[in-house]
Amino acid sequence: MITMGLNAQDVKVEQEFRVFADDVPKDAIEWLEEAFGSLKRVKWYFEESKDDETYEAKFKLKGKRYSVEFDEDGDIEDVEVVKPWRKLNEGLKVKLEKSLKAYKKFKLRKIQEQWTAEKSDDLIKAIKTNDLSAITVRYEIEFRAEIENVLGYWEGLFKDSGELIKRRRIQTRPTDNFDF
Repeated sequence: MITMGLNAQDVKVEQEFRVFADDVPKDAIEWLEEAFGSLKRVKWYFEESKDDETYEAKFKLKGKRYSVEFDEDGDIEDVEVVKPWRKLNEGLKVKLEKSLKAYKKFKLRKIQEQWTAEKSDDLIKAIKTNDLSAITVRYEIEFRAEIENVLGYWEGLFKDSGELIKRRRIQTRPTDNFDF
C-alpha cells in the first residue's frame, strides 16, 4: 500500500493564461520548430505556480495531443503526450492499477506520457526518430480519489515501471478552465 502524508508542498496550484507567440521567449519557439517542424495552430500559455513560472505550447500532431513546457528563459523542461489507457502496455497498466486501487473511489481523468532528457538535443533526437530509449519516460496521471479522507483531484508522477514517484492534490478554483 502506498502512503504519503499531505503537507503544503503536496498541493498543485497553477494558473494558466493564454499568451501570444510574441510574448514567448525566442529560444522556446526555435526549439519547438527544431523538434517538431513547422506546426499549425500552436496555443501558447504562461503558467504560474507557487514554485515557478513557465511557458507551455499545446498542439495536435498526427492525431496526438502534445504539451511542451519551457522555463522562463525558453529552455525545454519536458514534453507530454496525452495517452489513452488502452494504449499503455499491459505490464504498465497492471502496475498502475495496483497503485491506484490503494485509493478509495479512484477514477482516471488524464494520462500523459512525460519525456525529459539531460540534454535538449537528446529530446529532439528522440522526437524525430521516435526512439525514446535515450530519454527518461514517466507518466503523469490525473485522477479523482479519496486519499486520507480528502476527496478530490490528484496528480501522480510514475516511473515507466509503474512505481509512484510523487503525488499531490490538485487545488482548483471555481474559475479554472480545463482547456487543452
